[in-house]
Amino acid sequence: MKKAMIYILLAILAITLIIVAVVMSNPLRRTPETIRERLLQSMPVGTSKEEVLEVIRENEWELIHANDNGGVAMANIVEGGSWEESTGEQSIRAILGRYGIRPVRYLVEAWWAFDENGELIDVFVRRTTTFR
Repeated sequence: MKKAMIYILLAILAITLIIVAVVMSNPLRRTPETIRERLLQSMPVGTSKEEVLEVIRENEWELIHANDNGGVAMANIVEGGSWEESTGEQSIRAILGRYGIRPVRYLVEAWWAFDENGELIDVFVRRTTTFR
């Protein structure tokens, strides 16, 4: 009986460790700052808008918009940010992914800001929480 109980506890511990490892390995669970740094490693400042769009397609991220006539509005990124304040002359917005278990879900989005020549000048990442 004691031996069976030990095996059951070890099995529960192993399953718990596997679940924790899988959950924690999700790159979307990293901080927005860390995600931003990783995006900039793969798409450094100066990357063309077309190259960023190709990376979005390759990763199967959900493209929300590619705007040739407006930068990234800070109201999208910073709580209390202004719609008048923006970065860049062009922008791209994409959903990098979602995770979580209902009722709490998380959405991770990225905005890429480009200059008038379509070259990357900055990236912004935001994680939002939804309750459903």
